[in-house]
Amino acid sequence: PSAAPTTPGSSPTPPPPVTTDQPQSYPVISVLVAAYNQETTIAHSLRSLFKCASDYRGPSEVVLVDDGSTDNTYEVAWATLDSMHKEQPNIRARAIKHMTHLGRRETARTGANKATGEYFILTDATVTCDSVSINSLIDVIFTAKKDMIHHEVRLQTQRGRTEAPRSVLLAHADALRRLLDKERTDSIELNF
Repeated sequence: PSAAPTTPGSSPTPPPPVTTDQPQSYPVISVLVAAYNQETTIAHSLRSLFKCASDYRGPSEVVLVDDGSTDNTYEVAWATLDSMHKEQPNIRARAIKHMTHLGRRETARTGANKATGEYFILTDATVTCDSVSINSLIDVIFTAKKDMIHHEVRLQTQRGRTEAPRSVLLAHADALRRLLDKERTDSIELNF
């Protein structure tokens, strides 16, 4: 390649800066999973979300919040997270249990207060990695230059029917904590 033209006594013209909306390094992502009485499905969901976290280009963790389940959701979730963390020790994992059913807002608040990520993905225990890619969600939020985005997923039932859409929320940690700390968040949908 030829050098940039110069005049005597001047330095070469530098190339134009490369601009991109994609991050140069990828932020820590916390996948916050809300669960309530999902003993029979939680292990599959957590294994899938762990795979999703392992496919992410940056560091990640999976945080399950059991919202006072009356079945063995917490025990199954804890055992699954423990097993997955042993297989993939680079992904942090933790399980938290509410002693009573407090609802989605409090479940999200508990997860947000215990998580360490710069960005949070809020989902429930029915969403699997097949329906969401952390890499694509991060790319979208950086391109859109937003603090939060909703991603709608449609899941197939075991009988092949499409369920009602579910929402996955990706949010900057500080923005979500501010939202959850407001007194009246009932006007804001936490459909995850």
